[in-house]
Amino acid sequence: MVDRPISLFDDWMSGFPESGEGAPSLDFSASFEGDRLVMVLTLAGGGDDSVSAVQRRIEFIQVEDWRWAVMAYGFRQKCYRSGSDDWTPKPCP
Repeated sequence: MVDRPISLFDDWMSGFPESGEGAPSLDFSASFEGDRLVMVLTLAGGGDDSVSAVQRRIEFIQVEDWRWAVMAYGFRQKCYRSGSDDWTPKPCP
């Protein structure tokens, strides 16, 4: 349970480089899907030469006292060396 759902993304966002090789970019979105708050963070060009982008998605539902419970978490990435531009949950080669 958390008071501020975005707090779960703080470390990932604050540790992302503002500049550097690979033209780093950060994209964050939040929206409601029914009664769930869905937050998606996409980080691209972060410096790992095998990973071109990573994406984290967390779904929350509001519970008592205006707090939020995590209902689902997902992680996927795009790999440079795979020859594909598809997202995958598997480790990059």
